[in-house]
Amino acid sequence: MDFKAWFEKTLEHEGGFVNDPDDLGGATNHGITQQSYSEFVGRSVTIDEIENMSLEQAEEFYLQLFGSLGMANIPNSCQRGYSDAAVNLGKGGASRVVQMACNTKLNPGNKDNWIDVDGAIGSGSRAAIADSDLSYWDWYAELAVWYANLVLKGCGFSNERTTQHKFQRGWFRRMHQNLVQDRLDEMSIEELEQVIEQKRADIEQD
Repeated sequence: MDFKAWFEKTLEHEGGFVNDPDDLGGATNHGITQQSYSEFVGRSVTIDEIENMSLEQAEEFYLQLFGSLGMANIPNSCQRGYSDAAVNLGKGGASRVVQMACNTKLNPGNKDNWIDVDGAIGSGSRAAIADSDLSYWDWYAELAVWYANLVLKGCGFSNERTTQHKFQRGWFRRMHQNLVQDRLDEMSIEELEQVIEQKRADIEQD
């Protein structure tokens, strides 16, 4: 996966400065939280510094993050979703989604045989990843559950929801955009041509 393309897509997803009191990440610019940037530079940074963060500073941060993701451990089919989620959920959160995807694919309903969901991709996780042959569908199915878990209070669909529900449409739009791109990458030229022809036929009927 190319860093430049990933960085540009990340900026497109994340946008500029936000300081929403309901956002668990706190003050954020270019998708980089105040806490994360403080850890990166080795000192506490102010909200003003986050607001005035340059694209060059953001690129330095993301270059370090991208290099730390251990993409060699992640199936090619899941790399777009995983690397994007590492921004949205943090590296540990993205790794936990991978671990749960392995658990629910290899041992659905059998928690005793699950690997630890600790956000650290160690030898046990690597073995499970190799055995599970995860597809991007597996990845996004588990990511959707992660987002739902942030939004729902209990299991009742019509229950009161957490303050995070205001972000759910943005999260799912982001996930859907990545899923569509993964599906397009998977399709052959012939399949794409069939889709285009069907779209033309639908337009002519309208």
